[in-house]
Amino acid sequence: GAEELHPRPGEPFEIPIALTRTAELSGEATIELIVPEEINGQLVADAITIPATETSVNMKVSQAAGVQLHGEHEIKVRATVLHLGKLPTISETRLIVDFGK
Repeated sequence: GAEELHPRPGEPFEIPIALTRTAELSGEATIELIVPEEINGQLVADAITIPATETSVNMKVSQAAGVQLHGEHEIKVRATVLHLGKLPTISETRLIVDFGK
């Protein structure tokens, strides 16, 4: 199943990101947060660019001003790397964020 995170309602949290790279996917990676339509704009994170020499980073996620999400929400983290420097290769990981009741 998907990994679960348990942040406090209204508070920022971090998602640990670990990349596994191959020789063909050795360039910089762009990491993005993908949220479902029902919470679009309520859970936000800036896209991150990870240099080719790094394999891990923490993505900082916050709830929009005045928003306190509750319950479970499925989100995705998307990594995009150029295959051989030309073709975008995308990998997505599902996460469950449980803000409690």
